[in-house]
Amino acid sequence: MGVTPHYLLVSPAAGTRLPGVASGLALLFGVSLLVLATVEGPEWGWGNGRTTGLFATGVFAAVTLQRTLRAESPVVEKELFRSRQFTAATIAPLLYFTGFSVFPLGGALFMQ
Repeated sequence: MGVTPHYLLVSPAAGTRLPGVASGLALLFGVSLLVLATVEGPEWGWGNGRTTGLFATGVFAAVTLQRTLRAESPVVEKELFRSRQFTAATIAPLLYFTGFSVFPLGGALFMQ
């Protein structure tokens, strides 16, 4: 028989609350609008009112993230970022994919 992975054995403590639905939805809404602004910005124009209005929702997403980090049962647990390994494992792929994205963009611009 196989060994049960340790992450399947961990269960939330009795009486713990689930993360706030409003915080999760607000965070999802804010990030979705930022993605929409980034995708539609070239077509609408970067100075267009719709684009700048959607980017202004970045403030909304940041405020929501602050609220979720201070909540009793947050969507993103701040204790995760106290671990150096977790923080490094989060930042490393971000830097890698940011650096990697330069090559397809450069190739597309060169081909045009």
